[in-house]
Amino acid sequence: MAAWCSAWVRAPLTSVSVAQVHQAKADGHYSCSPFCETGLAEAAGTAWHPLVLLIHKAAQASTCARWLRSEYTHRHVPVVSARNPASWRVPGACMHHPISRQKILVFGATGGIGRALCTAAAGAGATLHLSARSAAPLAAFAAELEQGHTTADVTDPVAVEQVFTAARSAMGGLDGVVLCVGSIILKPVHRTTDEDWSDTLRRNLDTAFFVLRAAARSMMRGGGGSIVLVSTAAAHAGVANHAAIVAAKSGVEGLVRATAATYAARKLRINAVAPGLVETPLAAPLLRSPAARAASERLHSLGRLGDPDDISHAITFLLESTWTTGQILTVDGGLSGVKVSR
Repeated sequence: MAAWCSAWVRAPLTSVSVAQVHQAKADGHYSCSPFCETGLAEAAGTAWHPLVLLIHKAAQASTCARWLRSEYTHRHVPVVSARNPASWRVPGACMHHPISRQKILVFGATGGIGRALCTAAAGAGATLHLSARSAAPLAAFAAELEQGHTTADVTDPVAVEQVFTAARSAMGGLDGVVLCVGSIILKPVHRTTDEDWSDTLRRNLDTAFFVLRAAARSMMRGGGGSIVLVSTAAAHAGVANHAAIVAAKSGVEGLVRATAATYAARKLRINAVAPGLVETPLAAPLLRSPAARAASERLHSLGRLGDPDDISHAITFLLESTWTTGQILTVDGGLSGVKVSR
């Protein structure tokens, strides 16, 4: 969509340059600009970035585009001040909830993906409450990040409820919940024992249900928020010897869609990421030999395994986005959807 800003320069928003802004200033066209109350002179100087931000929002917001296309003067257009960030918000524009302002509960905080997420979120300024099964590593990691923590086995529904109570008490509320707990089992069906099957469901599907239930009970009362689970890209690709884990994670994805529909009216956003194989302690036994590592890398079209930060970035997006729910975000280096000839 090409919106036109006829108040000061005849150009599509996507092609407006700094030079054009300075020229508009020099030509004296800035006095009628709707972009900031002090005119383009300020936007073209040290406060250039608010103009860029508004242009970015205008490209996404049809309401903004309509008044930008018009010949209205500043008397008919919402005033945008370079000094007032609150005025940058345009009706209909894409909004998000920055992680720096969130209070987030993370289960599986000491695992590969959980640790990457907690480190990044804490560094961005988020308030966290960490949970994991092993007390000593959890306490050390929480102390490193200067965040609260509660030791718990997430396969125990009573313990899960207790973690939510502790987290809400410690942080004074809850904006986001992330479950990074799971397991990996690679066996054909005929070699999968009853114990294998039960354990896989317990660690992957039961935990997702327990956390979703506790989160819904807790967060409905607080005005909503974001819940992010972890699935697997193998659920979308048909990978050999993944029957048990794919069955469990497919159940997780079903829970995501059903609960997203159930709780949308309560402002709960429920999503999942579906990673390929990621370099974590959980995946380490699968990568012991160079041959096994090379084979795993070949499964991914981009030719490498995932890094925990790859998945952390995706989870952060889902925590921040206020208009995303019921989605499975696949982050897998092309494993499930791209086939490359080598």
